[in-house]
Amino acid sequence: MKRIGIFILASAMGLVAYAQPQTLKPTAVTVFSNGVFFVKQDGSVTIKENKASLAFPQQPLKGSFWLYGTKDTRVSQIDFVDEIFKTTKQAQHTYQMVVSNIGKTATIIIKDPIGKELITITGKLKQVVGAYDQASVVVEAVSGNFEIVKIAEIARISFAKEPNMNFDADSNAKVARVHFGKNDGKTNLQMLSLQTGFTWYPGYLLKLEGKDKAKLLMQATLKNDAFDLKDVALNLAIGNPALAYGMELDPIVSQYVAPAQQQQPRLFMRGNAPMAKSKAMGMMENADAYKYEDPNDVYVPEYQTAAGEDAKDLYIYTTGKVTIAKSERSIVPVAQTNITFDEVYIADLQDHTGIMNNRIINNPLQTVSPDNYIVFTNKSDFPFADAPVMMLDENDNVLGQANMAFTPKGGETRMRIGDGKSIAIKNNEEEVERKERVKTTKNQSWDRIYAKGEIKLKNNYNKEVKIKLTKSLNGEVTASDNAKVKKQVQNYYNQNPLSVMSWEIVLAPGATKTLDYKYEVYIVTNY
Repeated sequence: MKRIGIFILASAMGLVAYAQPQTLKPTAVTVFSNGVFFVKQDGSVTIKENKASLAFPQQPLKGSFWLYGTKDTRVSQIDFVDEIFKTTKQAQHTYQMVVSNIGKTATIIIKDPIGKELITITGKLKQVVGAYDQASVVVEAVSGNFEIVKIAEIARISFAKEPNMNFDADSNAKVARVHFGKNDGKTNLQMLSLQTGFTWYPGYLLKLEGKDKAKLLMQATLKNDAFDLKDVALNLAIGNPALAYGMELDPIVSQYVAPAQQQQPRLFMRGNAPMAKSKAMGMMENADAYKYEDPNDVYVPEYQTAAGEDAKDLYIYTTGKVTIAKSERSIVPVAQTNITFDEVYIADLQDHTGIMNNRIINNPLQTVSPDNYIVFTNKSDFPFADAPVMMLDENDNVLGQANMAFTPKGGETRMRIGDGKSIAIKNNEEEVERKERVKTTKNQSWDRIYAKGEIKLKNNYNKEVKIKLTKSLNGEVTASDNAKVKKQVQNYYNQNPLSVMSWEIVLAPGATKTLDYKYEVYIVTNY
């Protein structure tokens, strides 16, 4: 009875049911990788009695919602309200099926109240009284009797003719009710906003094509949790927009939507520095644009490349139009470029001297293997995004997965492609001489240690290799076998600099090389 009472009260108040709110079609979106996207919506709406109801915006960020009319049709006010409108849905409940087929003949099988047998009634559905679980249907039976059947007790219902599967209903909606300085007619509107729920993830495929050549392909994975997009111009941005209020929702939605936990968007960083300004790139607009000759070579499609553009500290990739429904995921090919690289093996030998605890860490039998990298300069017209890279060799053997650090146009980057286990490196040091108490600072005395070291390298590959080798130590380097030496301040209270020696070495197949160095280091003898 409670449901019926509410129904009668609403009818007595004369609650108005409006037409469904009008919608503006998304025509362009710019998607950032932090879950924020900028959307532009355009369309024509019908004005009636100075007003038009628009579909409620999704989740605009604070201060980012803007609605424009034309010069001749000024928008004077926008109210964000509840409206009831007529809608048609597919019947999914017995009550909805009965209501949708009043006037048709049906056979109804209902449960006997005692539960021992079923009762069958055939006749015309005349009227529904009540709503849902409390509703009953009046049936004019073929016997001439009028049967009152409780809909909740219907076990099965069949119709003599095809039933209507649609259900007419009133539906609540949050709408933007727009007021105009014009009574009736049509006008064009444009809606702009920053919203949340749509993001993209860049990814790369690096295909080696010779000793120093490779092809780099870029694609974007789209994650749409916002709303349906059909034939919308898609732009992908490297970098993030300046969001002074983070992810804070605009007050127009706060009464309807629980605000999400506020957070600052993730920034693209390189080291501790914000992403630098960068240049351009391109993409494909249809499947025919990236056909390739060899149908078996699935790894190197030709992506058509079009120009992108700088937008202050952002870079915008323009990928053409896409169609992607809400909750769907999609992959869009973006661009490709050819690169020329150097293959280099990089090893960093650490200090053997534990100065602060006055001990030596030296194992002459320990063998160190360098890491194998490719190093290249971005000579394309677009930046490389911070993203994973799958790597393949010339024979499509997978080399693994690396990470592409953000690389602006003209910048250099490197990617690790494996372990150089066939290059053996050994480092040994020994003390040559010691002079005691050569320096006193406050309450500390210092001995000076004279040490020498050697680094032995052997190339066990059947190819020539380039090795970049660094050796760090606490102390003053006095001889270094043509190394470049840099001194760094490690601790202002320490009497020793941190010295870093570096070499670039080319070894022929099977070749060996020995590097010698000498250094002096102060150690504390008392406290």
